[in-house]
Amino acid sequence: MQVARQNGNYWAVSIRGFQDVFANKLLVLQDGRSLYTPLFSGTFWDVQDLVLEDIDRIEIVRGPGATVWGANAVNGVINIISKSSKDTVGTHVNVGYGSELQGIYSARHGVKLSEDLFFRIYGKFANHDNTRLASGAGANDGFHTARGGFRMDQTLTDVAKLTLSGEVYWGKVNNTYATYEPSLSPAAQIGSESVQGGVGGGHVLGRFSREYGTGNLTIQAYYDRSIRQAAIFDESRDTGDMEVQYDLELGHRHSIVAGAGYRISADQQGSTASLSFSQDDRVTHRANLFVQDDITLMADKIKLSIGSKLSHNQFTGLEVQPSARLHYQIATNQAAWVSVARAVRTPSRVEDDVTIVSFNPTLPPAGLPTVLDGQRGIGSETMLAYEAGYRIRANKRFTLDVAGFYNQYDNLRSIEPGGVGLHPAILALPFPGAPGPIGAIFHAANDVEGESYGVEISPSFQIKDWWRLTTSYSYLNVDLRGNENSNDTITPREEDQSPDHTISIGSRMDFDNSVDLDLFVRYVDQLDVARANNNQGASIPAYWTLDARIGWQPTPGMEVSLAGQSLFDYRRPEFAPTFASVESFEIEHSVLAMLTYRF
Repeated sequence: MQVARQNGNYWAVSIRGFQDVFANKLLVLQDGRSLYTPLFSGTFWDVQDLVLEDIDRIEIVRGPGATVWGANAVNGVINIISKSSKDTVGTHVNVGYGSELQGIYSARHGVKLSEDLFFRIYGKFANHDNTRLASGAGANDGFHTARGGFRMDQTLTDVAKLTLSGEVYWGKVNNTYATYEPSLSPAAQIGSESVQGGVGGGHVLGRFSREYGTGNLTIQAYYDRSIRQAAIFDESRDTGDMEVQYDLELGHRHSIVAGAGYRISADQQGSTASLSFSQDDRVTHRANLFVQDDITLMADKIKLSIGSKLSHNQFTGLEVQPSARLHYQIATNQAAWVSVARAVRTPSRVEDDVTIVSFNPTLPPAGLPTVLDGQRGIGSETMLAYEAGYRIRANKRFTLDVAGFYNQYDNLRSIEPGGVGLHPAILALPFPGAPGPIGAIFHAANDVEGESYGVEISPSFQIKDWWRLTTSYSYLNVDLRGNENSNDTITPREEDQSPDHTISIGSRMDFDNSVDLDLFVRYVDQLDVARANNNQGASIPAYWTLDARIGWQPTPGMEVSLAGQSLFDYRRPEFAPTFASVESFEIEHSVLAMLTYRF
């Protein structure tokens, strides 16, 4: 995975390349609810937060997961799964304060209402401080969010279960944007503008499961509402989703998963200073069917998984996403696998009908306002992925995981120049000194292609019973280019926005029942983001960083901890603006003191 923080509330998160704050090839789920927004085919990370102690596990799927999860599960999937309320009976309180997280408070209370019914409620508030501009001045990009929610788990019968959950949240988000004077030659930044926005929303989710002999039926439905009123986006969105899945063990050889789903999403877009849509209101529909069969062969040593998802959307119609995986159990302690899969990323609302007018120095020619028009009828991005891997548990002290991949991309989004001319949108955003309503005009298309390949090596060592060491190294190469129809000189440079080499070393030491020490060291190779920005600004140098945490439990129900992040640097850049003209920021090191009480 690649994770970098651009400023106080923008994160660039991706798997196997295409790192960006608007990364669009990573699907993120929480308890079966998609956190992906159809607005730009990505995730608004500033509104994603949980009571960390309520998380059961986070599953990271490297590579396409389209057969089961569907469109936009291209390079990977993050699946966050929370604990059942049966496992969170009691009260849990966190209070923390630090140099960056200047106030974090959470409380959860779980109760056992009967032998078969459990319930919890929770609330959390987090206040994030500003980062720093490259000049060292405060960036005015802090934000705070508050949320509250519930979860109920009930065992209806010996074979049937019901889960209900919901949450509401709200917050304020600040950002600082660069301002430019087009009349200067060369064009120069003349200042910055700070803008405050509001976010809010909520959801309610229900899940019913029932066993039928050797099969299990799951029905899930949720409603989600989100509101974002900011300098770039002014949107409210309502989404309804329903899924049915049936898992069936058919004899000894076949394990079949089949399902269907339907999603409706209605949005209302408001025009901002630089962004508008050809349709302010729009309703989109998506339906899908999928089936996957895990076939056991050769005395249980080989498992063949084949399947496909058929999905239909309003932008591109029917999409087919098949996959095949062969898993060979070499011995009880080692296995190897190979796979091939096809995945698609369907067009977003922005790509289809947006008009963005701004002064953006990342797009030539310099000195003119720029207009980017979406294109109705833009197609899906496609990927054909080949993967292979090997795992071994040599003994109780050492395990090793090695994976390699080769991905072929076609019909990637491109930003095609349309020349210099008149555009009515420029009249709505005049620039001092600009030559009237004349600007550089661009439009979205599907004229970039390329490939990526890499290897991921993850050894793990249980050095002592009280000391565990996890390490990883990954190499990534991305090669993008325009096809014969493209004149895009910007998008192919995005190949430089993900690090070629990354290293991580994690150490966890539990000295006794009351003290533990966690250390996490990372190396991230340089990012040539300036090249992707038409050589505006500076690239991100390679860096090593250390995160550390020490915890002490003076009593069984109390813990005091002290954590530090980015301890090798006073401050440093981790990512840089790509398309939006956001200021360049540096992330400061931070410390956080936390008191946890359970009863």
